[in-house]
Amino acid sequence: MMAKGLHFAYQKISALYFIPLSMLVVFSTSCAYLPKVNNVITADQELALATNLRRIEELELNNAERAFADNRFSDASLMFRAFQNAHPHSTFFHAARVGEAQSIENLGNVAEAGQIYREVYLLTIKEQPNIAALALYRLSFVYEFLGDEVRTLATLLEAQKMAKFLPAEIAKAGIPARLASAYLKFNKQQEALVYLNQAEKGLDQLRSEQRKLDLFWLGNIYFQMGKSSTNQLSVDNFQQVINIQKMVQVYLLKAIKLNEPKWSQLSLVQAKLVYQDLFSTFALPISDRTQKNNMGGSLLDLIEQAELFKPFYQAESNNYEKEFFKFIKTMKSEIEASLYQPKETNFLTEESERLHSIKRLGRRSLDEKANIGEPEQISDKPSIKQPIKIVPTEDPNL
Repeated sequence: MMAKGLHFAYQKISALYFIPLSMLVVFSTSCAYLPKVNNVITADQELALATNLRRIEELELNNAERAFADNRFSDASLMFRAFQNAHPHSTFFHAARVGEAQSIENLGNVAEAGQIYREVYLLTIKEQPNIAALALYRLSFVYEFLGDEVRTLATLLEAQKMAKFLPAEIAKAGIPARLASAYLKFNKQQEALVYLNQAEKGLDQLRSEQRKLDLFWLGNIYFQMGKSSTNQLSVDNFQQVINIQKMVQVYLLKAIKLNEPKWSQLSLVQAKLVYQDLFSTFALPISDRTQKNNMGGSLLDLIEQAELFKPFYQAESNNYEKEFFKFIKTMKSEIEASLYQPKETNFLTEESERLHSIKRLGRRSLDEKANIGEPEQISDKPSIKQPIKIVPTEDPNL
């Protein structure tokens, strides 16, 4: 995406731009064959030198972009920085800065990358709005990673205003999808639904325009639409994150289904990471059993939604799908075991437990009852004296 975005930016820049003659010294050897009149470079020769310089710059940038595309982010960062040092007055200077920022962002230096994006945006907003728009769009990812939801939404809305300067896939699908995710974090589901539908329509429009979309490009778009940060996930916002995932996980699953080597793999990793973070939060010790059950139930609902996209026949699944659905199946079993595991709770005293026991004790003597602390029963009825028998063998009542 970065390479395609930068190429789009390059295409908008005029090929004819002024280069001071002092800068042409470094190319004197490559241009020595040009004829000179009284050691003066003609206008045509200067144009030829400028064109040659442009080709060299584009070659260097292409090499840096290839390193980025191959996930050699450290090499790409050095190559973009070397370009800036070699061509400080190049029209592509700020484009190279965006490339460097994206490289170090992938190396984990997110805050530093964000600083570069901000600087590039402010310096290019008037003269190179295409580069400014790309820097602004990338800045939204930085704010999202840092958990600054307000700035994430504000930056995406500003980027949407500059959509005409961005590649079509970002303008028609990428920004609407991420705006939907941003609004969900503020529990504004109506706005989120509007932008999600807009992203779907954008993809349909792109399909109709390009007829057959490249799998690599489509996988990238689905990945961007489905990717959301769980960096700020907690027990308090657990349900909020679940709601977001219910709306966007479908795009990661679509990317996984494409079976595209790079983006299907990245989507698989992202999907598993989200589920693992959700499960880890669910597994935290929570005293409120009702809240624990609600969290587990919500996570099970999310898993069941994902299972709707599982191919009916196992043979139709690609390796990425097999790994993902096996992963959530195992997680589902662990959640159910945690939720439905019976726990014995004893509310009876020791005496009550013996009294209500299924296996009751038999008859016992008063002495045995005294030993276990049971009081002797005393009758309140008055005793009746029996008459004295005159004849012991006869009953006096007869």
